[in-house]
Amino acid sequence: MKSVEGVDIIGGESGPVSVFIAGKGNSHKMGLKTRIKNAEFQLRRKFAEIKIQPGTHTKEETIAYVKEKYGFYELNSSQRRYIEVKNNMKEAIVSKYQPELLGEYEQIPFPATADKDSLNEFYKKLQERNKQLQSVSEEQLPMDFQMYELQVGNGYVHLELELRWDFFSVSFSGDRKSRKRRKQIAKDLYCYYGVAREDIENRTERYMALVCALSEL
Repeated sequence: MKSVEGVDIIGGESGPVSVFIAGKGNSHKMGLKTRIKNAEFQLRRKFAEIKIQPGTHTKEETIAYVKEKYGFYELNSSQRRYIEVKNNMKEAIVSKYQPELLGEYEQIPFPATADKDSLNEFYKKLQERNKQLQSVSEEQLPMDFQMYELQVGNGYVHLELELRWDFFSVSFSGDRKSRKRRKQIAKDLYCYYGVAREDIENRTERYMALVCALSEL
């Protein structure tokens, strides 16, 4: 069986980022397994912070690095994987920077009740939101998206970049046989892209995203 094993996004100094923080407020309501997982995550996070050293490279330098060291190759815009990831990144950019382009579908609240009619209406709005997103033109939202791929065993490692909006993402997928190698490569890419001393001192979004990414690898 194949599955996506890791997807994390690092933005620039002011770029978008997804960061998971284990909460404490309702910890007494959590199950034992959840509390154990949260504790493990926090421990991995502390170890990741200790290991991070200052040192950065640009996206262009990172592209040259993955090509020379690992033999990554660029995907073209007609390939399915490229189209899917670009659409996901487009949605993230619109939601963060230009949500007005989504019109009435900017915010779609999850239904208060889980009855069939409410859920059907919710999914219908999501589909309409996706149509609205796809209608956003390159003139409205110019993008410079690039994607690079490396096959490792029966799986892949992907480097996904949006140069205009400052997105940096590494993902990997495949069977378990070569999972360790794929994780090593992903970790190396994150560390090579790196963070500056100022990022560490100010705990910027770029730094926090790197911490979370390394905590999962």
